[in-house]
Amino acid sequence: MFDYDRAEISQANREMMQRVISSSVREGSTATIIGSTDRLGEMKHNLDLSTERARTVDAFARQIAPVLRVTDVKGVGPSVLPYDNDLPEGRFYCRTVSLTITTPLR
Repeated sequence: MFDYDRAEISQANREMMQRVISSSVREGSTATIIGSTDRLGEMKHNLDLSTERARTVDAFARQIAPVLRVTDVKGVGPSVLPYDNDLPEGRFYCRTVSLTITTPLR
């Protein structure tokens, strides 16, 4: 999750991503990265912000695992709201990036 109107990855999320990526990625792994926002604010700004969040995660993931082949990096803004934006908690959880890693079986 990201702070409101920000695209920087928190230290706690960096550490979590480091653990997950280091243990999940190996030669042949692929990933998709999709950023999102809550519905507050202008649509264009939210779309740009969600794209920036996705690109930030992409750059960090590639630092951790250079062998990771990222097939899609995009922002969807508030077009997909997985949580109720009528609640502050729902808006908080929508300020996120989905990093889906697919690793072939050995």
